[in-house]
Amino acid sequence: MEKTYSIRHNADGTITVKVGRAKEHITTEGKDRGEIFDAVKWMLISKGVNLLDTTITQDLIDQLWST
Repeated sequence: MEKTYSIRHNADGTITVKVGRAKEHITTEGKDRGEIFDAVKWMLISKGVNLLDTTITQDLIDQLWST
């Protein structure tokens, strides 16, 4: 069964990563893009979602860095 996930940028500067029903909040304060990427990537891996780095990067661009 394929796990679904979503990444959302919140008004308070955190990121919510949701895998199935599980949610985790990641703070972006004081982190550079590489640190944010790593936090999101490892959170997804810990929940059993293995994605290509390019997919994660595109999701982060769409949610955080496109403005």
